Amino acid sequence: MALQIHKHTLQKYRILQKYFKACLNFEKTYGNFAYVDTHGGSGRVLFEGRTILGSPLIAAQSEAKPECYAVEIDKDRRLLLRKAITRLQNIKVIEGDCNKEISSLLKGIDSRKFTFIFLDPDGLVYMDSGTKVFQLTWQTITEISNRRNSEILVNLRSQDILRVIGAIDAEPERASALAEDITALFGTDSWSAKLGSKPTRFKIRDLYLDRLQSIGFTHIGAVNIKSEEHSHMYYLIYASHHEIGAKIMNSNFKIEWGFNPLIEASLHRFIYDDIEHTEGTMQREIQTKLM
Repeated sequence: MALQIHKHTLQKYRILQKYFKACLNFEKTYGNFAYVDTHGGSGRVLFEGRTILGSPLIAAQSEAKPECYAVEIDKDRRLLLRKAITRLQNIKVIEGDCNKEISSLLKGIDSRKFTFIFLDPDGLVYMDSGTKVFQLTWQTITEISNRRNSEILVNLRSQDILRVIGAIDAEPERASALAEDITALFGTDSWSAKLGSKPTRFKIRDLYLDRLQSIGFTHIGAVNIKSEEHSHMYYLIYASHHEIGAKIMNSNFKIEWGFNPLIEASLHRFIYDDIEHTEGTMQREIQTKLM
């Protein structure tokens, strides 16, 4: 059965659709645009009883028609994904763990191609026949950063991180095993000291952005994705080596956030989020709503 999604997932899809539309002229001119989906899912998804396109199909069927690759570790999801792409010639499904497949996948893409990579885990770990598999490791991000003509959009599971930190405190006997789930994501065990005794989603966001800058990404951004009840769900994190892509994504983030920032953000680091320590109602009074 296709994956069930919630309304907040549509924000991710809208951001992708706008990005592909903006890349259309680039693709028409140069014909060198590739797309990678590291967590391909089922291809089609269910929303309020309707079947709609998931991210791999949004990319493959966009006007830009990029060369597409979708990695999926889960057997059932992968079977659905293969079925969903039957008539599409510009997408290939890759079986396995994206963290193990990313190096060979990128090497197989023409080095001249601009490559956009969407990393959309639905948690920190995945259980594969009883074995724990990290859904996204820092080594994967580092591998991508070495490809200078690449850009990434990452689902940073900030709420999952906070839950794991809470479990570490509540279950000291499992602390080491739980901590490694976060260490794999950040690529360092210094995350605990940097987040401090009172970790917040804001600190998690900023630490991840700092880590991206530390490996050479010159343009980074974040947008807070909320539930229908307006509570924080996760962050979408963007990173690139190029200003043009940053301009596009900054605009997309601003539209989805729906408010102008208090201070116009630099393309080197743009963030669309609540102001720390303020209530949502105050946010609406402080920030100017986009018309």
